Amino acid sequence: MRDEPEVVKILREEERTGKLYQNSSTKYNERNSHENTSDTIPATSHNYKEINVTASLLSRCKQSMEQNERCQKTTEEQIIQLKKLDKIKSNFLSVTSHELRTPMSVIKGYIQMMLKGNLGTISNEQKHALDIILRNSNQLDTLIQDILDISRLESGTMKFIPERTNVKNMLQQTIETMQSIADTKNIKININVEENTPDLIIDQERVKQVIVNLLNNAIKFSYERSIITIFVRKTADYVLFEIQDFGRGIPKDKQDKIFEIFYQTDSERDRKFGGVGLGLAISRGIILAHGGNIWVESEPGTGSTFRLTLPITPVQDLEGKFRDVDIFKINDTQRAMENDLREKTVVWNEPFEGRRGKECQK
Repeated sequence: MRDEPEVVKILREEERTGKLYQNSSTKYNERNSHENTSDTIPATSHNYKEINVTASLLSRCKQSMEQNERCQKTTEEQIIQLKKLDKIKSNFLSVTSHELRTPMSVIKGYIQMMLKGNLGTISNEQKHALDIILRNSNQLDTLIQDILDISRLESGTMKFIPERTNVKNMLQQTIETMQSIADTKNIKININVEENTPDLIIDQERVKQVIVNLLNNAIKFSYERSIITIFVRKTADYVLFEIQDFGRGIPKDKQDKIFEIFYQTDSERDRKFGGVGLGLAISRGIILAHGGNIWVESEPGTGSTFRLTLPITPVQDLEGKFRDVDIFKINDTQRAMENDLREKTVVWNEPFEGRRGKECQK
């Protein structure tokens, strides 16, 4: 037997206790005394019962509608307030980031001039101190840029300038930028690009930003004197990039979460490496806007391989697609599409462990 609606249960209870009809006889008598003439036909008690039930139902419906209207009005007011707060927050992030970048550029400029000796000769001790200042200034500048990008991600206002890009040249330029950082841990960065890899129509600077972020993480969490390798190959519809390191790895249950805003696999341990967990979220937004996908496969203690795909046929409206990206990963449909694309991507035929070979020098 199906459960009855709550209102029916209430009406049945009132009928059982007599409350539903307690005024029926009074109304019936009053009506008869004033209206019952030879020209009228008296209503039966059954008629009054039906009328009373209908009136009770209408009354409850009216109360329910009034309550719904009050709830709707309250909800609309709360939505308006939340939109105001969200706009204030987004504007604050954007304005603050822009204002911080200007003095930071000046600070870095003077440090570099001092290191080059343009402002006079400096001792080795002074050079060492300036190197530390510059390194920390670069970290702060990266954080400011990440905050600015997150505000653009959230508001959907990030600009893209697509251009024809030679993948191998782009990677070589990126490695030149990152090799000095890798040298601090005696880490070598190699690239392996298949000959038939086509040029791509992408925002080269934004994709380089993604590669730099992945390489930076790989360097942070790799052991000294190890090797980081970038593999690139063409699949049916995409160009597949794989960035392989031999670092500490990522637990299975955290491999999807690392692309969430502010997420870090081990907050206490990660603090010493710097960063606040924005880079991978930004990278994901950039790759999804290009019509690609990004994910990681990892084994704790042995390393990680970050994979990303970029379509051979370019996306027509990069900025429009970017506005549809769910940076908070709460859209089930988008997550399903990402998982489906990931499963259809043909990766290297060799298993994950197969390409490790003797590349690790630790």
